[in-house]
Amino acid sequence: GPTGYHVGNSAYFTPSTQGTYVVQLGVFDGCSLVSTTVTVVAMCPELSFSIDLGSQTGTFQPPAGSNPISVSTVLVGLTYTGTGTLTYTWSFAAGSATSATFSNAADPEPTFTPTVAPRTYTVQLTISDNCQTKTVQATPFTYICNAVPGAVTITAFTGNTAGNNPIATNTPVQMETSGIQYPFVTLKAAATDATNDP
Repeated sequence: GPTGYHVGNSAYFTPSTQGTYVVQLGVFDGCSLVSTTVTVVAMCPELSFSIDLGSQTGTFQPPAGSNPISVSTVLVGLTYTGTGTLTYTWSFAAGSATSATFSNAADPEPTFTPTVAPRTYTVQLTISDNCQTKTVQATPFTYICNAVPGAVTITAFTGNTAGNNPIATNTPVQMETSGIQYPFVTLKAAATDATNDP
């Protein structure tokens, strides 16, 4: 709650949060007590800001060969008229849950890398001082990965036996790819028994 003290004939109090306070001051001379009340409205300092994610707006697809891409956050138009210490907390709004993390969620302008595509990301920033907490969301954007280039080739072989030549059962088949330009690619494979042999 609020705290108060007096020095000589003056009294002081410090509001703990914004709101309306009724302050009562009494003077006692050893014989009688005289008191009065004063209504004080305490307001938090002005705090306003917005977020800019650069070209990451609407449906965003990074340039060819650049998956994944690091997204930079920019704190725009920060106005603060107080003297308190500001704390920053970056997060993803409800509905855009993701395993992506910020380089430093307590930094004024961190970066993050989308981990799932396609996925709509809504970035938000919460700034607090000793009086208030304010959260602002950036415009959501949908991240779409680039398709794997058509020049990719897949070759299956084992040892010195290549192509569709017969191989012994229970023998691992090695598969290699070429032409992939991205640093992170997940390979998926499936096998069927074309002869339906047991």
